[in-house]
Amino acid sequence: MQSLSREIAKHIALVTFAALVFVCSAPAQDMARVRGVLADQQGARVNGASVSLENETFKRTIQSDQGGRFEFDVPPGKYKLSVPSHGFDEFAKDVVLNSGANEELAITLFPTPMRGSHAILAEPEDARVRGEIATQSGALIPGAAVRFESQAFNVTIQSDQAGRFELDVPVGKYKLSVACLGFKYFAQDVVLNSGSNAEIVIELEFAPGLPRMPHPAIAEPEVTIEAIHAPVFQKMAPMKLR
Repeated sequence: MQSLSREIAKHIALVTFAALVFVCSAPAQDMARVRGVLADQQGARVNGASVSLENETFKRTIQSDQGGRFEFDVPPGKYKLSVPSHGFDEFAKDVVLNSGANEELAITLFPTPMRGSHAILAEPEDARVRGEIATQSGALIPGAAVRFESQAFNVTIQSDQAGRFELDVPVGKYKLSVACLGFKYFAQDVVLNSGSNAEIVIELEFAPGLPRMPHPAIAEPEVTIEAIHAPVFQKMAPMKLR
């Protein structure tokens, strides 16, 4: 009886050992890695955005860091990657991650169209415009009143002693006008896009004795801003106006 018990115990020990050897020798499943960067249309990184990776059995949500980066280490499989960032249209993409994969993603987020008072749009970068006021013979004209005017923004400055002017304005379509005593009134439509750096040369025609055309009075040669906002239009190339 004792011999039979010892034989049974021996067989149980052998089976247990074999099972342990099989488990220990089975290869561990490699994880998959997916990382990426969030940016807007101008390339500015988007930080603090929620990034979710999920499938039927797994879900994880993290936030992009100060550099707009994110990273997941997950089991291999098919996932849905989504970015429901406030102020931008939601981004969604299916990704298949194989064992040991190291996926790199560059994601561009687009501003949410305005819907009532709750949508938040990224502020467009101002446009810079500079130029000079001169006669048709090339002589520079100081003290000319230079005005940029749109439905939402109006600003008037004076050309300096070298006949030059420079200012930053919100992007948009403007009526550019120049008035100076002794010269004909000048007006031209211009379009300034986000981040543009426009160079303008304006040539005025002599009109001896002609008074200054109606224009906002300028007490000091400083920029007077009446409003700040304008929609985005196409970029304006450097031009010569006459």
